[in-house]
Amino acid sequence: MSRESAIDIWRRLEAKGARVRYRPVTRADIEKAETQLKVRLPPSYVELVTTLGAPAVLPRLPPGADPKRAENLDFTVLIPREIVKWTKELRRSLDPDMFEEPESLERVRKQLANAIFFQFGVDAGEGFVFLVDTADASGEMKVADYSHEYIEELDWGPDSAVVFASLAAATANAATQIEDSWDEYCDRPA
Repeated sequence: MSRESAIDIWRRLEAKGARVRYRPVTRADIEKAETQLKVRLPPSYVELVTTLGAPAVLPRLPPGADPKRAENLDFTVLIPREIVKWTKELRRSLDPDMFEEPESLERVRKQLANAIFFQFGVDAGEGFVFLVDTADASGEMKVADYSHEYIEELDWGPDSAVVFASLAAATANAATQIEDSWDEYCDRPA
């Protein structure tokens, strides 16, 4: 079985007819974000966005929606300055009133302090995060699925079903979701 990289997966989706948009990213953009976050972004992310640009699929937008805004694209891989913005927002967004069980607030805070939000899902309330404390010797990190709707149940422990071994594995998961909604993201049948 061949192992696709995140780059391969995005290229495959585009070749099949998905409306994929790539936003340019420079090494300087990456370095600035890394300084602000005080963490190095994984090499697989850096390779993806400096090779192709930051990919996203363009859904069928309502009239007047700006197709250049990350929030209007689905499965958007964020550009570095957006990673900083959304990671900070994710960490600040916790309100004790959101929790039915207040004792879970501290556990969730700790998990979010370890997370770098780098990709939306179908909307900005869900997506994927890099788990900083999982960085291996090369700098690669595991990726976790995030949903604001289920914030109180957040559990990115070692046995969690929503933790992916790599960016490629998380991208494959996103690709499956895109392909399951093909009519929304493509102008021709799969």
